[in-house]
Amino acid sequence: MVAGCGNKCVKYVFWLINFLFFILGTAIVGVSLWIRFDQSFAVKAFTTIKIEINNLPTESLYWMLYVFIGFGAVLFFLGFFGCCGSACEVICIIGLYFVIVLALSILEIVGIVLYFVFKNSIHDNFVNLWLNELVMKYQSSQTIRQTLDSIQLQVMMLNFLRTLISSCITV
Repeated sequence: MVAGCGNKCVKYVFWLINFLFFILGTAIVGVSLWIRFDQSFAVKAFTTIKIEINNLPTESLYWMLYVFIGFGAVLFFLGFFGCCGSACEVICIIGLYFVIVLALSILEIVGIVLYFVFKNSIHDNFVNLWLNELVMKYQSSQTIRQTLDSIQLQVMMLNFLRTLISSCITV
């Protein structure tokens, strides 16, 4: 079905990109399931990336892991159908790949529209979460205190640089 050097090159590049999606999806699902069902690995993983697992509610942690598992599964199937479709050149599998990519694109557009429709509500919920979860626990948790101090320092440095650059431009 594929003829010519350029077409074969595109076929193999397409296969390689989808194989990387397949590997990435497999890794995300595997690590997420491992963290979900092996508590000792979860503690090691979260201490390595410096997240204090004791402060996280178990229910929130599990929901976060389920989202990662779902995202990894989508990448897994997308990569699988892309690899099979490009390697075997089966129109049915390539069509299924197209349907998955089309569905993901539609979901992305719907997500963007919903974001703009509920922008104020999302902002209010984020501010409430920020106040309730982080600012109120500022004195009780060393990790939260260090994280918020780091964020504030970075914001102050960015404001300083912005002021410095804008003063240089106006001169």
